[in-house]
Amino acid sequence: MRFISNLRQPLALVFLLAAGAVAASCAGSTPADLTRGAGPGADGGPGGGADVGGGGANEDGFWAPQPEVDSGPLTPDAACAGVKSEAQRLPVYMLIVLDGSGSMSSNAKWASSVAALSDFFSRVAASNDLSFGLGMTVFSDTRESANGGRLRIQVPIRFVDAAHQALLTNRLTTASPSGGTPTLETMRPAYTNVAAYAPEVPLLPGGKKVIVLISDGVPNGGTTEQTTIINLARQQANLQPSDLAIATFSMGVGLLGGSTSAYDPKFMAQVAVAGGTARAGCDVNDISNASRMCHFQLTPGASPTQLSTDFLAAIQAVRGMAASCEYSFTVPAGQQLDPNLVSVSFTTAAGTTEIPKNAANGWQYDNATNPTKVILLGTWCEQVKAATAGKVEVVLGCAPRVN
Repeated sequence: MRFISNLRQPLALVFLLAAGAVAASCAGSTPADLTRGAGPGADGGPGGGADVGGGGANEDGFWAPQPEVDSGPLTPDAACAGVKSEAQRLPVYMLIVLDGSGSMSSNAKWASSVAALSDFFSRVAASNDLSFGLGMTVFSDTRESANGGRLRIQVPIRFVDAAHQALLTNRLTTASPSGGTPTLETMRPAYTNVAAYAPEVPLLPGGKKVIVLISDGVPNGGTTEQTTIINLARQQANLQPSDLAIATFSMGVGLLGGSTSAYDPKFMAQVAVAGGTARAGCDVNDISNASRMCHFQLTPGASPTQLSTDFLAAIQAVRGMAASCEYSFTVPAGQQLDPNLVSVSFTTAAGTTEIPKNAANGWQYDNATNPTKVILLGTWCEQVKAATAGKVEVVLGCAPRVN
């Protein structure tokens, strides 16, 4: 039995269950070198072919493979020509909170933001991703009041189809930067509204909630307000149970080396750290080297086009980081899962690699005795999230590689 996740789809694992039983003894094998059984089926009848005989329940009632008879390569379709059901990568519900204050009009920051975000909205819509919901609130710009102010989510979090893409894009293209930087006055209700958010169809349920703060300035309240925002981000990221938590990403748009009363990269880094989204290997105290900063640093330069390109790359990286490495699954009625006989692999055009069962860099269950999710960890999580194509296979009846 295999769960297959096609990364171009809504990051779903497709659960494939043989109509009779799994016919391969999988221990020590990878999905690339399994073989199709041709021996007798569980009911004693002929095996082989698409009917896939040769498996049965062990003395504990768990599904267990029987000795194989090699009759050629085992493919998912050949091994799983029976019942199919789906298990999904956990969805993400993202709210972008964009600074529309007057300072965003300088150094092409607003124009670059609008161009990059409009491109991003188009790409999300084209992906037809049912596991990704997106909304937006802009504060202080000329259209804030007309769009309901900062106490509500101005463009609701929804599945991004063509109509929703148009709402997101129009929110930006009809506005101009204006006013001060009431960051806390915007973030506090944003957390409240995201906490209360419930996804609407066709978005998949049960996802994680994320806020992305994009700003070029110090909040109106200075260091006191900065501290309050950092503490608020930390509080939201650590809510229990964990499915209530809201992660906060931070994208800073500003020149480095100037006065921190105008733009403070350390504050933006501290928001990312507190929000649970700091970039790997970062230094929260580094305010000069963008590659070592904990937030996503966007530095205006001579070319507005380059700033827009950098902005797009950053928001897409945020989406990738926000993507879950948790895969929920259910076992069909009448079947039982032996947690000790499950292996996980990742397949791309370059080939298939088995992912070790390893709590630091590999995979583990959400619950060792009664699992409902497979969780990828460490570099494996990052590798799978970064992939633009490929599939994760969870194979039942196969002993995992452990290291």
